[in-house]
Amino acid sequence: MDTLENFQPTVIDATPNPVLEPVRVEGKFFFAGQDKLYVKGVTYGPFAPGSHGDQFPERDIVAADFAKMIELGANTVRVFTPPPLWLLDLAAEAGLRVLAGIPWSQHIAFLSDAKTQTQIVRGVAAAIAAIKGHPAIFAYLIGNEIPPDMIRWHGRERIRGFVKRLYDVAKAADPEQSDEQHSSQPDFRIGPRRVESHFCIGIAHDGKRGPDRRWHTIGDGLELGRA
Repeated sequence: MDTLENFQPTVIDATPNPVLEPVRVEGKFFFAGQDKLYVKGVTYGPFAPGSHGDQFPERDIVAADFAKMIELGANTVRVFTPPPLWLLDLAAEAGLRVLAGIPWSQHIAFLSDAKTQTQIVRGVAAAIAAIKGHPAIFAYLIGNEIPPDMIRWHGRERIRGFVKRLYDVAKAADPEQSDEQHSSQPDFRIGPRRVESHFCIGIAHDGKRGPDRRWHTIGDGLELGRA
């Protein structure tokens, strides 16, 4: 039985978690609240499924990785598979925003089969619906490096039309969030005019200092900043 002599009170960490204000676009800049947001990001993944069934490491490892990202000055993490809610919770607790990759079958002739297109549209809508409204979500990446040979095979305008369709689906699923097309390919300018921005990530390696990651936008001219 506990007595006053051996009673140990529970210590509660009263430090508030960082508040992630919604991101908006003004002119060529991102803003969070009244402040310009310069994206300083790292990529994370893809991974084999963990014991929890999601394509991410175990939760304690993710929490430790996020803490290291913050320590290094990052404010954004880009993932390649739809993040589960627990990962978004960990990101919000750390003060990280998440660029959520929504993968689909873009490395095949997807415009040659109506059934494939329907499956892609439904898959994108379902992935966004599962995490919509979470404060850690920065944006959804709905077109990741569509291969140049697919663009040449189907034609730029047909690809543009399909990406626009995905944009509309994403907006209907989560109207408050931004939708992006990401590319590091020379044929990146295939997104619809209405997509908020295009991300292009360039990584320059320095043998002395290690990777120097620089995030840019190309297309709509949004100034992301550098890390």
